[in-house]
Amino acid sequence: SDAIWAGMEQAKADFGCDIRMIDIHPTDNSKYKAAVLEAADSDAELIIGNAGSGLIDDLIAVAYDYPEKSFMCLDAPIDQAEIPELPNFVGMMCKQNECSYLVGYLAGKMTEANKIGGIVGVEYPVLQDFLVGYISGAEQANPDIQVATAATGDFVDTAKSKEIALAQY
Repeated sequence: SDAIWAGMEQAKADFGCDIRMIDIHPTDNSKYKAAVLEAADSDAELIIGNAGSGLIDDLIAVAYDYPEKSFMCLDAPIDQAEIPELPNFVGMMCKQNECSYLVGYLAGKMTEANKIGGIVGVEYPVLQDFLVGYISGAEQANPDIQVATAATGDFVDTAKSKEIALAQY
């Protein structure tokens, strides 16, 4: 999300785009549809959300009612071919496994114990792909590596993340 926001700020600086952020709490999905409707009711031409946050269903639902607006959902393995009647919606997948491959490779080279860990927020395809890249990079760097992975079940429970990390350690 930070990288996406940095890109939006760069678009503002380079192209004069007017950007706004509607911040929603990642564990309170009862407010997602209202946030998407707020964006659609504004003068925004493009509304971007993230599938990982759970916004995909609300973005698609609202896109039907606002055909003059464009909607994009990041980390969404859906494209216009799957929803031909919704030409104003596009899902975009990032190659997060390539970035995580590099991190895994670095971790595989740095470990002295031949053991590393990885923790993600929730188990969904994007984060599974992230872990696949991480593990592949680690194994390429160090064939003897052992990689422990886990998911906390959300993106905000730092105490659970710490508990898992300590157990992995």
